[in-house]
Amino acid sequence: MQGRKVTAIRNAGVRCLICLIYLICAALVAASCTPEPPAVVPTVPATKELKVIAAGADGPVAGLRVCASTISGAQTCGPTGPDGIATFKLAPGAYLVRSETPASQRRVGELVGADLTRGPASVRLAFEKIRRISGTIRDVGGKAVPRGPVCANPLSLAATACERSRDDGTYAIDVTPGLYKMSFDGAPGLKLLPQWAYGRVTSGEADVIDARSADASGVDVTLRPGVILSGTVTAVDGHPVKKAQVCMHRFSESLPWDCERTDDHGHYVALREPDTYWVWFIPPDEEPLLMQWFDDAPTGVGATPVDLTRDRRIDQILGSGPSVSGHVLDPSGTPVYRAFVCVDTPFPTGRICRPTDEKGAYRVTTRPETYLVQILPPDGSDLLPQYYGGGRTWLDANTVTVRSQSVTIDVRLVRGLRVQGVVRSEQGVPLEGASVNVSDARGIVTATSTDETGAYSLAVPAGRYTFDFFAPFPSQVVSVQGRPVTVDRSMSLDVTLADANP
Repeated sequence: MQGRKVTAIRNAGVRCLICLIYLICAALVAASCTPEPPAVVPTVPATKELKVIAAGADGPVAGLRVCASTISGAQTCGPTGPDGIATFKLAPGAYLVRSETPASQRRVGELVGADLTRGPASVRLAFEKIRRISGTIRDVGGKAVPRGPVCANPLSLAATACERSRDDGTYAIDVTPGLYKMSFDGAPGLKLLPQWAYGRVTSGEADVIDARSADASGVDVTLRPGVILSGTVTAVDGHPVKKAQVCMHRFSESLPWDCERTDDHGHYVALREPDTYWVWFIPPDEEPLLMQWFDDAPTGVGATPVDLTRDRRIDQILGSGPSVSGHVLDPSGTPVYRAFVCVDTPFPTGRICRPTDEKGAYRVTTRPETYLVQILPPDGSDLLPQYYGGGRTWLDANTVTVRSQSVTIDVRLVRGLRVQGVVRSEQGVPLEGASVNVSDARGIVTATSTDETGAYSLAVPAGRYTFDFFAPFPSQVVSVQGRPVTVDRSMSLDVTLADANP
């Protein structure tokens, strides 16, 4: 019995020793299997490539300093190479790209942004040539006119550039190379008359400023003082007539008439040269009211001249009357938008024209009388102008009698062939206000005039014609008359008028 106990105790001790050895080995194995922490390796941020391309009016711009800036303001700069390209290695992010400006050029567009958050980027900086037109604005006393608006009006389809004169009356406008007509105005409150350089009244007679190859300096003007005609236009029921036209024509000179619009309260203000004027009031298209001459005359024949040698006020009440209304359609029955329907007496006493709307509808409110009705297609159209009821001209056109009731006249226009072109001088200057007359064996067929870019457009039936191009007045070019032209398709016909004093 005693031997069995000793044997059991010995066996238990052996087992405990084995367990201890096992635990120690397990701990050692575990210790040897635990991974060591990785070594700390410095990280290098990835860079992205930004390519900046500088292109000027004559090709790549070399040696231009360009900079890429972060939102925080940090920037990296460098010059463009011979190919006009600068390349930067930058940290990922958003950048603004700026640059210097080459001489006699300017940036096209606003600031350029570059996004390098996802990958490389390429941006383009574009520049264009500029010329500077400068001068001084003064009044008749020689005093500088500050804050006076001045605009460079291109003889092309480019945008007009405007600035204001400085405190000393000087101004400078940067423009793209080209031909311009300069318009000037007096600062608010000075009552100075607007004009075109140099002292011209209208765009048609304005001098052309040549800024094609060099700056134009010394374009100075003297603004003359004017007087003000003001007042209010109302309807017979008392409501103010907004967008009515108040038109004026000088009594003593054969100058174009000019108009002002009434505001939302029916008020108008007109600044004019001191003189005697014819004054008439034209209601807006949407008001069924009658045109009126001063002083309450229905036609120009009975009008009273207005002495405007000092500031004056004239209020006018417009009455109602019958209308000539209807629709203008093309040969397929489609409404003609922005055609003009003109109503006048056979012996002209007050021509009234109204445009057609998007449905081809028009309405001309007038007094009871016998009229000629002429339809003028939209500018640039191949539709032919015509008189209602037939007739090539107002001399042989049929008449329409309007009594106390309104009259409806619907018209369907006929298509012709479009002839368009530009009238220029030998120096390449577009001529505004040149007359273009087209005649056949029976006489004149149609006529038009050139716009501020020297362009004209008209439509005629297919046939053989004589084209006359009359020089604008005043001008130093010679008219071209009797040019034979066969029109068998739509065509372009440009004309150069020779110098009168070569």
